[in-house]
Formats: sequence, structure tokens, C-alpha cells
Amino acid sequence: MCTDYPLARNAPRIANNKLSENRTAIALSRNAQPVLRRNLIVKNTQGGLFVNGNAIPDLGNTGDPADNIFRDNSEFDLYNATTQKLVSVGNQLNPSLVKGLVELIPASLVAVSNSFSNTSTEFLSQKLSAFPELDEHWAKPFIQALVSMDLTHAFVDGRYQPDKPMTRAQYAALVAIAFNPFPKISAPDFTDVPKDFWAYSAIQIAASGGFVGGFSDVYDGL
Repeated sequence: MCTDYPLARNAPRIANNKLSENRTAIALSRNAQPVLRRNLIVKNTQGGLFVNGNAIPDLGNTGDPADNIFRDNSEFDLYNATTQKLVSVGNQLNPSLVKGLVELIPASLVAVSNSFSNTSTEFLSQKLSAFPELDEHWAKPFIQALVSMDLTHAFVDGRYQPDKPMTRAQYAALVAIAFNPFPKISAPDFTDVPKDFWAYSAIQIAASGGFVGGFSDVYDGL
């Protein structure tokens, strides 16, 4: 799928797509101003996102990180051919494949910044009070720190379950969100991790960053 937006007059939303094996996944020109969120842009023969003319894509902000993943594109992940600086917030890309005027702000810095600027001790106490199982628990201060940075949440049943063992998939999700690791290696396609698995992208990010590995050709820890 290749998307070209030369005449966008508003802010169309491009979200939750996989753009792969094109020449250039997304090419913007003229006055295009699309909002890009949670797209997987990989293995394109030329590049991921090309910005030209007066185009100004929305690549995230501190209140709404974009969470796009750029990986394994041949010549560039993001190429800003305009004279105006673009700001990328919370996107996973290779800085060496970013061309033109682009300011990169990783998601981990956004979380920390928001936690210090928007979170008070009183607010955290109120937020954690919903989990009575944390009262007097030895890990409460550590959990409080993670909650303050919006890096951890309760289970679907409303409980926090602090003594429940963490799966490898949950660990990969935490690593991907907290560290937004720079890809060092190509992540393998683990045979036991289908692409529609909830943590597939997180496992790929953590594996390419060297935080997790598999057993032979399987991940074994969902």
C-alpha cells in the first residue's frame, strides 16, 4: 500500500495501517497535513515517509505521541525535503535514516516529562488507591513510579495483581514503551508469535533492541 497526499485541505487521519514493500510508503506534497498514528512502515524499497512542498504531517505531540514504527526501509525512514522543521514525538525510527530538518523526541522522554509536569503525589495516591492489594506491599513505591510515567496499568478485571508472574510478552511491552530501544539487529519472525497477537509489535521492538531473544525459532513466553 502506497499513499500519496498532494491536495489534502484538512487533516485526514492515517492510523493502524501496515505500509510495506512499496517504493515510498507515504509521499506528501503541497499543503497536505495528515495525522499519522500507530502505523507500521517497513521494508519499503526507497523509504517510509517523504515530505515535500508545504506539507506538514502531524507526527505526534507530548500529549498524543504518534507511535508509528519505521523499520528496514532502504534509503530513509523519514525524509523532510521542506525548509520547515518537523517534530517527531514517540515514533520508532532509525536516526541515521532521518533526512532534513527533523526534531526527534522519543516516547520515553515524553512519559517522563509528563509525569513531572502533570502528576502530583496526591494524584498518584488517588490513582493507586483503586488497588487495595498494593497497601503495605513492598513494591508499591516502584509501581507508583511506573504509574506516574503511564508505563503500567491494571488488568482488565480492575486489579493490579502485584505478585502475578510477568510473561515475556508483558516484559517486551514494558521495554518497548519505557525505553523505545534503538534497533540493533533484525528481529526474527518468531513462529509462535502471530502478527495479530497483541504484543507482536512490542516483541519485535524489544528483540531488535537486544532486550529479548527466542528459543531456537520460537519466543516461548506469551
